[in-house]
Amino acid sequence: MNYKNQGLSHQADVGAYYIFEPLLVGLWYSGFVTPRVDGTGINNESINGLIGVKTGGGFYFGYSYDFPLTELRPAHEVSITYEFSTRDPRKPDKYKMRLPCPWL
Repeated sequence: MNYKNQGLSHQADVGAYYIFEPLLVGLWYSGFVTPRVDGTGINNESINGLIGVKTGGGFYFGYSYDFPLTELRPAHEVSITYEFSTRDPRKPDKYKMRLPCPWL
């Protein structure tokens, strides 16, 4: 979930993505949290689909398409993401340090 607030505008993005190495797929909903001016409900904005692929070296390449729920035009987005390693190279791998159970 991602919440954005700027002035009187409040918008929430809710969704999820799943990684099937090396593929990534996701679905998101974007809408305004505040009711419409005429009081007939909330302001729906778009449903967004995402597909991506993970390449070597920590890079993800993605494509998303926004299906508008208003009179706005659809949008295409291309993204490039780099995932930094959080592992400390000075520390040994925790899985290599496990001791086997002698009773198994």
